[in-house]
Amino acid sequence: MMENAAVQGTPRKFKKIRALNRRRNYFFKKIRNDLRVYIAKAFWDSRARREADLTSAKTVLLMRNEGAIGDVVVDSALVKCLHEAGMTVDFLLTKSNSQVMRYNPRIRHIYEAENVDSADYLHKFTHNVPQSVITELANNKYDIVIDPSLFDIPVHRMLLLRQIKPRAVLGFNKWPSIKHYSKSFDFDCENWHVSKTFSFIADYLQLDKKSLQSYDSAYTTGYLPAGS
Repeated sequence: MMENAAVQGTPRKFKKIRALNRRRNYFFKKIRNDLRVYIAKAFWDSRARREADLTSAKTVLLMRNEGAIGDVVVDSALVKCLHEAGMTVDFLLTKSNSQVMRYNPRIRHIYEAENVDSADYLHKFTHNVPQSVITELANNKYDIVIDPSLFDIPVHRMLLLRQIKPRAVLGFNKWPSIKHYSKSFDFDCENWHVSKTFSFIADYLQLDKKSLQSYDSAYTTGYLPAGS
């Protein structure tokens, strides 16, 4: 009987050890990435936060150069909202996810970054945007750059923003110490759908939110999430 109890207890013990190892690995992985972000901040962050009056903003760049297709489909509602407010909208995407917005007439230009896996996108000091594209983006002199990403800060993000040189940058859940972001909204990723991010942006820019009620399905055929 004692042998049976020992055999039954062993799997539970190993399961607990594996769970502890996963938490430990995640903790050290986060520490390593945070150190990279601190180094990047020392080199590339702005010295002071820019306080820009965005009531007259006319040009906007949305950034989704991490390759996620589903998020780009959802972003179509924000594109429509910005366009109907009279803004000129450009989109920085990857070669793989740019097809989603290829025929959207509400977008002036689609700029393509190289495809990248999530590990390289988050942890490398170099980004995936070609220099020729960087030059064009900088020459466009954007009033606003919108960074819709919600989770970890890519190490290279401050370098990219420094190269583009927008008047203002809007983001979500970014470190308060990172001064490139003119405004970072606190977003509850566990309880709110990603589409709620657009309400934060629309309220901040004083835009009509009626266009945010649904995805712009006319130009994303074949890419809509299930149930949309």
